[in-house]
Amino acid sequence: MIGQIKIAMHRSLLLLGMFPKIIQLSLIVLLGIIIGGLFFLVNPLLLLVAISGLLVLIIISYLKPEIGILTTAVLISSIVFEYELPLIPLPFGAFHISDIILLSLLVSILIKSYFTDNFKFHSTPLDRPLVLFYLAAVLSIYTSIAEYGVDFRTAMKFLRPTTYYLIFFAITNLIQGKKQIKFLIKGLSIIAIVVGISMIVQAIIGSSVRLVPGRVEGAKVFEQAYEATRIIPPGSIVLYLGLIISICTIVLINKPLFKSTYIYSTPILIGGIILTYFRMYWVTIIFLLSIFIILISKRNKMKFMAWFSTILIVLSILSLAFLSLGGRPRAYVNSISARFSSLFSGEKIYGSDTLEFRRRENSYALAQIAKHPLIGIGLATDYRPFDPFLSAGPLWFMHNGYLWILMKTGFIGFLPFCWFYLRFIKRSYSNWKKVKDLVLRSALVGFMLAAVGLLLINIIDPMFMLWPQIVVISIMIGLGEAIIKIKNPDEEKLSGLS
Repeated sequence: MIGQIKIAMHRSLLLLGMFPKIIQLSLIVLLGIIIGGLFFLVNPLLLLVAISGLLVLIIISYLKPEIGILTTAVLISSIVFEYELPLIPLPFGAFHISDIILLSLLVSILIKSYFTDNFKFHSTPLDRPLVLFYLAAVLSIYTSIAEYGVDFRTAMKFLRPTTYYLIFFAITNLIQGKKQIKFLIKGLSIIAIVVGISMIVQAIIGSSVRLVPGRVEGAKVFEQAYEATRIIPPGSIVLYLGLIISICTIVLINKPLFKSTYIYSTPILIGGIILTYFRMYWVTIIFLLSIFIILISKRNKMKFMAWFSTILIVLSILSLAFLSLGGRPRAYVNSISARFSSLFSGEKIYGSDTLEFRRRENSYALAQIAKHPLIGIGLATDYRPFDPFLSAGPLWFMHNGYLWILMKTGFIGFLPFCWFYLRFIKRSYSNWKKVKDLVLRSALVGFMLAAVGLLLINIIDPMFMLWPQIVVISIMIGLGEAIIKIKNPDEEKLSGLS
């Protein structure tokens, strides 16, 4: 580390030496004035802490980028109350702690490209569509400000979540070895387990005390209330991804079923998924398991059936035990059964207020898309008037993730996003059998299946545009590309992308 810092300082002096002496002197004086001015304007102790923290972040991002990436996931997509974390005020807005981490990761790519001899920017087939999508998002912020008069600070808050798709570049350029990839995969699994345990504890104590952020509310099925608690934390998507990766790892790795550590964590993850009462999660996971069993070999099919049978037995025993206990445990079993049964209620669910809510949102969105098909109305722009039936939701929010992107960024944003996302699924499907490392192969299959499932979920829940979900999606796709790159390190040369 000390050697790298010395090299960096030496090269910085060489770079400074390229300028005329008058410019060198001016730059040094300007830097001194800025630092001195900050000491007068800001509490010196706070300034020193801020500078020290920034240096630590840069060093971590430079030497251990996987820690910065995992920290971002913990802060935004777990059980941390992210909106209560302190903000760093700036003249044009404010930085979240995770914003600083993301910025330091992206800056470290530039630093490494200059100060590290054997480092070069790694291109992937997904780079171009992601850049085009992000540029469309930036343009949509300009549209919100210039055309609809949205305040600059307000508009920038809407750009923040989309900016986290750039984590993809941090992973594809800074995560370059199996050890780093496996560290992040294991880290995501641990986050998922912690989220699941926290949700189970929250369910036991009820909604009187908040242990997790997000939605913590009484469970209802067709307006019938139960003495049970529904919990949807920001980390629910990590639960979803962690469960799928766990199943793939259990089945695809050549290890006896009960010797896999994942066999003991899956009940916790399933419990967390159940406690969301989110029917689309349930349906999607069942659908993905159907795809998975088609993809795997006959031997692995038998292993999958053994796992599935074990889980069914465990859930059945727990359900009978809860029913016999009565009270709140019985309420959980009854409410979950009623929620699952509602999927087959036909006309009743079709005519429910939930679906009517979404139909009205969609009609307003489609009208805006017809008026502004190319560049959209802007990420920060309200798309509908006040509607008494939709009074519970903000005027900018909608539940269909596809219509959200199309309406807000237009076709210039929607098409690159589809290109980026669908190409990842295609590349994962084309390459997963070629990955020799079974841990990485299991993860890649899990990422691919999770991505397919999100295509369904986004019809009724806009995970493509929500901050906690974007963090996990960008990490997932970035790790998938990193696995494919390790599988075939010469792929970039063969495809002319280097």
